[in-house]
Amino acid sequence: MLLAGWWGLVAGLALLLGAVLGLYARASVRTIGLVMGFGAGVLMSAVAFELTLESFEGAGHLATITGLAAGALTFFVGDWLIDAWGGHRRKSPTMQTHASAGGASALVLGAMLDGIPESAAASCSWPASPRPSC
Repeated sequence: MLLAGWWGLVAGLALLLGAVLGLYARASVRTIGLVMGFGAGVLMSAVAFELTLESFEGAGHLATITGLAAGALTFFVGDWLIDAWGGHRRKSPTMQTHASAGGASALVLGAMLDGIPESAAASCSWPASPRPSC
């Protein structure tokens, strides 16, 4: 238990360090793009190598393919809506913040697209029973 607490503290400090760097360090557009691309690649790897195999084994091919397609379509439509509502003008790495009428809606939709699948995945893996399933 202490070891888990230690690693939780280390992860929390890494998050704090990243926040401080984000506030005070100026990164080039290229660096920002590289970091964002790396993060997207890590997420895609997690889906491809961890979650997809587990889903195939637990739910079968049809459910896995349907879930992946529905998730991809949801993110595609959500990203399109965020862009249409002015999310692309909300913040630029080279300019000041721009306000837009749909900016709040775009921010809420972005938070939902990020938070809901993550929360669902976390709740499915929570050890409520000897063998949890979703």
